[in-house]
Amino acid sequence: MHKSFYDRAYLMDVTLVGVEKLLRAHKLVLNISSSYFQQIFIANPCKHSAIILNGITYNIMFELLKFMYRGVVNVKQSEIEAFVKIGERQQIKGFSTNSTSSAAVIVDKMEQEKERTFGFDVHFLDYDLVAFLYKTE
Repeated sequence: MHKSFYDRAYLMDVTLVGVEKLLRAHKLVLNISSSYFQQIFIANPCKHSAIILNGITYNIMFELLKFMYRGVVNVKQSEIEAFVKIGERQQIKGFSTNSTSSAAVIVDKMEQEKERTFGFDVHFLDYDLVAFLYKTE
């Protein structure tokens, strides 16, 4: 559902201001995907919001948005730790690590399971990227 909204860039009503560039998104998608953004929108009910994301690079924010819209994301191995940290800080639903799963474990699995797809759980790619996929039940 969210993927078609993202691809068409139709009715976007929030601008995310990162370190390098601006990203546009839909409040509805951010609201249902993240309690962090939900709190911002409740506290600031305006028609078009601009949210400044200090210290978040364009690549990481772009991939977090892809995760919220599509449920899949590609992150460079060198950015996995920052990606996980920011995703958890923004309280993105379906985005969490458990105590036995760390970036190092994910990368290790990626090396072992190249080009193998685990349905809705994880899809490993055959290059310096890893994709996460969450279930939308």
